[in-house]
Amino acid sequence: VTNPLGETTERDYSVRRQLLAERDALLHETRYSYNMSSPTDIEGSEDALHQFTNYLYDGQGRFNGIEDPAGNATRLGWGSVNDANGNALKLLIDANGAATHYETDVKGRRIAEIDATGARTEYQLDSEGRVTQETRYRLLPDGSTQALVSRSEFDGEGRVTKSVDPLGFISLTQYNAAGDVASSIDVMGRRTTHTYDAQGRKSGTDYPDAAAKDAFLFDTNGNPIFEKLYGQPGVFRIYDVLDRVISEKVGTRTSTTEYDAAGRVTKTIDPLNRASTSSYDAAGRRTTSTDPLGQTTSYAYDALNRLTSSTDALNRTTAYAYDAAGRRTALTYPDAETETATFDGVGRKLTESYAGITKTYRYDAVGHLSDVVESTALGD
Repeated sequence: VTNPLGETTERDYSVRRQLLAERDALLHETRYSYNMSSPTDIEGSEDALHQFTNYLYDGQGRFNGIEDPAGNATRLGWGSVNDANGNALKLLIDANGAATHYETDVKGRRIAEIDATGARTEYQLDSEGRVTQETRYRLLPDGSTQALVSRSEFDGEGRVTKSVDPLGFISLTQYNAAGDVASSIDVMGRRTTHTYDAQGRKSGTDYPDAAAKDAFLFDTNGNPIFEKLYGQPGVFRIYDVLDRVISEKVGTRTSTTEYDAAGRVTKTIDPLNRASTSSYDAAGRRTTSTDPLGQTTSYAYDALNRLTSSTDALNRTTAYAYDAAGRRTALTYPDAETETATFDGVGRKLTESYAGITKTYRYDAVGHLSDVVESTALGD
């Protein structure tokens, strides 16, 4: 495939039309392999740095995990259990071991779920399987349960025309012949209307305040070349043959952007004619950035493409560390001060510590943040 700039992306396919390899304009190649018993399932990929990612499936051919280039596996588990009444529940276990239970009707449609915190949500469906009512059960401090009910109504095309929130407030939506939103009325009874051009692109919006309006214009490729939002200066844009913004004028201030063959931003010039530049490695990761003052910052990454350090023009380094789930657990500043964080099995932050001060996050029975306790090394 060759774009208007003459830059070529090459793709290799098998006789089964499986994508086997892809090479971009910089000749960076990614290769793919497939499951022999299920030809549509990708079994693995190898990127431009020869790092392998494996895709995992269970005995029934269901996707259940990824093994990254470092050998770390993130898995999903499928199964079923019975509730107290003997009804079968579908079970999905995520990489942290947190289980979500699903209840289905005789047609296999989801009608209820219980998340890892025990919070229950129920759904009522119409004959088309659309959710007409959603009930979320919230545990109150006194131990009782509150049902939060939301309702929706649909037109013959399946579009939402009326919504009622748990407090009983109503929102209405009307559509034009093309199916675009023509107007909406919010819970306060305020109307907003929208207009469209011949190609169905939004050309204007009139808000409840008569003076509040938005306006939009597009080029022949559908790119927005003019945008005027209420209360803000107009924005004019110029695009290259690949529909990338190369110039943008906001009010009287103009900035420009340049790209490399892979479409990455390599240079920007701000309204004061100051240039910033960036460079990248073979995997497309930014390795350096130079600001308008000529000061360069460099970046390093691990095998999972996570940022591990950044070093500024004064040779001051900031380092980053992560747990097996990819959550940032430590941030070490150039002065050697370290900010740390811990998480529970369902990914909620438990503690955050920096400069001798620790914040502890606590959650209620349904997983909502209930309070934050701050303490110092002296116990205050």
